[in-house]
Amino acid sequence: MEKFLFIVAPLYVGAFIVFLLGLKGKRREYLLWAERILYVGVFLHMFVFLLFLLGGKTFILFEPKKTSWNLGLIVGGLYLFLKGKLKLKGFGGIIALFAFILTVLAYFPDSLGIKELALHPVWSSLHVLLCFIGIGGFSLSFSAGLIYLLEEEKIKNKKLGASKLLPSLDALDRLNHYGLFIGFSSFTPGIILGGLWALSFLGKLPWEEPKVLLSMLSWLYYSLLIWGRVSGWRGKRVARLSVIGFGILMVSYLGVNFLSGSHLSHFIQTRLR
Repeated sequence: MEKFLFIVAPLYVGAFIVFLLGLKGKRREYLLWAERILYVGVFLHMFVFLLFLLGGKTFILFEPKKTSWNLGLIVGGLYLFLKGKLKLKGFGGIIALFAFILTVLAYFPDSLGIKELALHPVWSSLHVLLCFIGIGGFSLSFSAGLIYLLEEEKIKNKKLGASKLLPSLDALDRLNHYGLFIGFSSFTPGIILGGLWALSFLGKLPWEEPKVLLSMLSWLYYSLLIWGRVSGWRGKRVARLSVIGFGILMVSYLGVNFLSGSHLSHFIQTRLR
């Protein structure tokens, strides 16, 4: 059944290719088709996700390398949710590339077994879900921030080209704003639940675990960024800080998960000693 994890990948990469063709040929209708393909990919992604859950395949929630598949769904879903509200056009191809990369990362094998998964209390699922929605929001703020910086530089140098097909700087700044606030409002309770879970599971907070330290560093960084945003930070400054913050977050998520295994594995190993 795991082969169905990758059924959405061709749709995501197809949306990105159509997006690139639209930019190269300066064809707005291609960018619209890229967004339609993204819609199909996200809805199919959700359908497969529900099939796994209803079939009792709980590894899709917990295995560190499989959870990137979930993150791809969340990033795509959040974008489509905000698209109408922010009147975004022509940005779906970039989100599709993001979702494709995250989906493909789930291809790598994992070492977490089903017996280990049975040790999880219910609230660990909420911890994972909230943290992933948070990372999804921060992913949107990163994407908007990166394109903002690239487009702002082109406008400054009067090299518009295909930039006229992409969302305006104001629209990108709004997407950054919503991404940050959705991310922080979900990531914060996710971190709190993770701490409570660790206390109930281990009897202590595992400060020696790299991912715990990096997660707290990420939370503190985004706390400062949210404070700045509320205080009036806008435009290029927030875009640059969003890109930097997401880099810190990815060191925590991708670097630690894929190089040293998840903190979940460390918790279980400590508990079983």
